[in-house]
Amino acid sequence: MLNSILIGKLIYSVLFNNEKIQGLCKGKIYPLVANSDTTYPYIVYRKTDISSSTLSKDCLQEDNVTFSVVVVDTNYHTGC
Repeated sequence: MLNSILIGKLIYSVLFNNEKIQGLCKGKIYPLVANSDTTYPYIVYRKTDISSSTLSKDCLQEDNVTFSVVVVDTNYHTGC
């Protein structure tokens, strides 16, 4: 399940290092929930599902992880 943590860090890094997103959201990217005093626009991402599957007779396992990314703003057309 360590892979799901690493994937979350990768999602944050990709969003945080995107110049267009930075210009709109000013670094307001949060895992799970945003701070209560956060102003619009901002992004929240979270893991929505994780499962493991065995791939071979040698017990190699694969983690299947699903994330959701939610953009929150007051205007549908101008948000991040």
